[in-house]
Amino acid sequence: MLERADAYAETAVGAMNYISPEAFQSKQYNSRSDICSLGWVLHDLCMLDVWSNRIKRLCAHANCMDGTLPHISERYSWELQELIRQMLSCDPKDRPSADEILEKTIPGRCSKEKQERSRST
Repeated sequence: MLERADAYAETAVGAMNYISPEAFQSKQYNSRSDICSLGWVLHDLCMLDVWSNRIKRLCAHANCMDGTLPHISERYSWELQELIRQMLSCDPKDRPSADEILEKTIPGRCSKEKQERSRST
């Protein structure tokens, strides 16, 4: 366990599909690396079918390591799409902190359909 939020971790544990670029390259990493991994989890939850084609998913992850961000369904709000893009940034400094994510994200406001339903009632 890290003693401070800005301390660097020195081990890499986890699934390759969720590893951050800095951890993959065996560079020092901190909590922003976890944000990248969380970004992949959030992306996969939104896309619903990412595991139906494992090779396609691995290619999306590899391309993201080079800066090509994966597609995020337009079904979700622009804010959620942008949050995922920020979380998957190759540069850890460009990723939001956990506190910044919690400030931005309100569960239930992520789906465009839910937003539209609430406006019509």
